[in-house]
Amino acid sequence: MGPKSSMKLLFWNYQGMGNPLIVHNLKGMCRSHSPEVMFLSETKNESGKVKGWLKKCRFLNMKMVEPIGRAGGLALAWKENTSISDLVCDSFFISYTINDVIGGSFFHLIGIYASTDANSRRLQFQRLAGVIATMKGRIVIGGDFSTILYNHEKKGGIEVEEANMQDFRDFIFSNHLADLGFNDYKYTRSNKWRNGRGICERLDRVIANLEWQAAFSNGLVSHLNGQGSDHLPILLDLTPNC
Repeated sequence: MGPKSSMKLLFWNYQGMGNPLIVHNLKGMCRSHSPEVMFLSETKNESGKVKGWLKKCRFLNMKMVEPIGRAGGLALAWKENTSISDLVCDSFFISYTINDVIGGSFFHLIGIYASTDANSRRLQFQRLAGVIATMKGRIVIGGDFSTILYNHEKKGGIEVEEANMQDFRDFIFSNHLADLGFNDYKYTRSNKWRNGRGICERLDRVIANLEWQAAFSNGLVSHLNGQGSDHLPILLDLTPNC
């Protein structure tokens, strides 16, 4: 297995694969964008079913975190030509190392599905900080953080309390991380209500440390079409620096 010249990674809170529209949309994204690695949250189905659907997307390597009843659940899937090691699973994240990326390098990647409860999320950020402290080198984190950094990342509804946003900002700052930005539509989650009751937020994003950004400063984060879910998929396209 030789080093890759580029790589694409997909993060999506897709709210259960039992929805035929979601399965159809996921297969379409895999055909159009050919991600080597996918991190999916809110699978809401037992692992056997999820594995069957992922195989239809031509992913044969998988790691699952079972949902609790019909809530939660995580899935990590990767192509055969992708080398992954050091898998660590929790109820809200999967961390792993991707090897042989570009020029024989590697980096640590964490897929996250944070709690919507502010107190629980604060504890999750503390737990994740402990995991990050064990890692050396390039680190990138992507997924649904269930909160925003500033109120301009939300449209509609009441403003988010400053303390809740500060927890997220403190997590990013204390772990020497930075938001990688995005292309396309500004918000990643919508309640899809009308008549003035619509709420849109940027809950999903990709953040990384300085070492990762130095190696992949040409990397591109895009918000894709997410029919069937109220969250948009996030595509991270890695391009090596010249």
